[in-house]
Amino acid sequence: MNNDEMYLTKMLRGENMGINIYEKYIKKLPEGKYKREVVSFQSEHIRHKTRLENIMKHRDIEIGSEIGLQGKNVRVYDFCKVNF
Repeated sequence: MNNDEMYLTKMLRGENMGINIYEKYIKKLPEGKYKREVVSFQSEHIRHKTRLENIMKHRDIEIGSEIGLQGKNVRVYDFCKVNF
């Protein structure tokens, strides 16, 4: 994996993590102006994710839907916090 592939993959991972975090908190926000604004932020992450995926496709870079080790750690932490 060259540097371009590594950085694009890390950026895509970050976008996936951002989308997931926004989704988590959007569910908790009451309807209104702030929720619409946060949904707009999430939409920007989704747009960036799509653009990164297109760049990666044109360069024949494998696209994963993973969130990386940091994202998995956050999920485990949240699971433990809720269940214990």
